Amino acid sequence: MKAEDWVRLGLAFALFGLLAIEVIAALWVVVVCCNQSTATPTPAVENLKSILTLVLSPTVALFGAVTGFYYGTKSETKNPP
Repeated sequence: MKAEDWVRLGLAFALFGLLAIEVIAALWVVVVCCNQSTATPTPAVENLKSILTLVLSPTVALFGAVTGFYYGTKSETKNPP
């Protein structure tokens, strides 16, 4: 593998790790802050929804772009015109 392939692979794994950390942290906050005695969401869960909208959406978009670029470049090098 060339050096740029290693960089792309490392970037993809780093973004996947960031995405996994964000999802696990969000689930942890929901489990810890969720009050089972009431059906209404706590303010912490409402705040988490706002934060996730701001943080998770760009991370998913970046991960999708990097993954698409990585595999698009791989298929282009295998099938030259």
